[in-house]
Amino acid sequence: MTEATQPQKKTNPPPFLPSQNLLRVSRFAAVNTILANLLFFLLLSILVLLPLPLLARGAWNQKPDGYYIKLGPTFLTANQEYDLQGSLRDIFNDPVNFRNPSFGITNIGFYAELGLTDWLTGTLSTQYSVAVREATLPNGVDTSQSASGLGDIWLGGRVRLLPDGGSVVGAVTLGLKLPTGSPNQEIPLGTGVIDYEGAVAFGGPFALAELLGYWQSSGGYRLRNRGANELTYQAEIGVTIAETLMLQGVVDGVHSFADFDAATSAIGGMVSTASSDQSFARWNANFIYSLSPDTDLTVGYGHTFSGRNALSAGAFGVGVAWKK
Repeated sequence: MTEATQPQKKTNPPPFLPSQNLLRVSRFAAVNTILANLLFFLLLSILVLLPLPLLARGAWNQKPDGYYIKLGPTFLTANQEYDLQGSLRDIFNDPVNFRNPSFGITNIGFYAELGLTDWLTGTLSTQYSVAVREATLPNGVDTSQSASGLGDIWLGGRVRLLPDGGSVVGAVTLGLKLPTGSPNQEIPLGTGVIDYEGAVAFGGPFALAELLGYWQSSGGYRLRNRGANELTYQAEIGVTIAETLMLQGVVDGVHSFADFDAATSAIGGMVSTASSDQSFARWNANFIYSLSPDTDLTVGYGHTFSGRNALSAGAFGVGVAWKK
């Protein structure tokens, strides 16, 4: 359920970098600011709780032989979902036979970028998931379904659109999904077929009073071989609030072309899985702390705020990124 970019390599790179290369520290101070240190220790104290932002379509390319690797867990929880018409309901939609319903997913996400040339960057993303949905039967007995395993793998190529050194950068990303996630478990972890995606993204740096930051937005189209095609979108902004600390906000989502209105009744049980048609929009707020010039720590929280046939889920997670 859940899911960026990097600067150009030549002259006048943006002063602060989006998503993957999140902070550009011109000089790493021997002693960090008081605010950065306090927030860093606060974030470490809740390290095991927090989410990876969903980022996959970026405006910046890696420099040749440059890389970005990010790894970390995301913990999603929900007891409600958006039905086929977009209204909130309990995830089993049957308060007589299923009480206290809940759905939990732990994703160990992996994302990588590699600069192949000054105009082409390769990308790879996947996750290992453990999903459990539970409810209590009328006789007081708990019932559950679960699944675990590797999800689908996305391979991509990002092509630079605009020349280096400008105030706006842009790129086109083409992606191929390998169906490594099983569609046959109690809770499907994939669709079992190949899918395709294309996206275009633009971004750039900005200055607001004494604050420096970046913006980025993208839109794409996903061709699905087992399900309705989808539009994808994302907008994000990052602002430095201390020398080595950035606050990042992201809104992203998926619009499915499935004919939800034609459905006269909701499907029984939990309807939103990795293999189903669904539309959703969500927000993420993240702190990105620069542990060193080549290592970032990201922690944050996100929540789905609208959807059709999708979980109304909160997500906490953490990610560590290594970059060159």
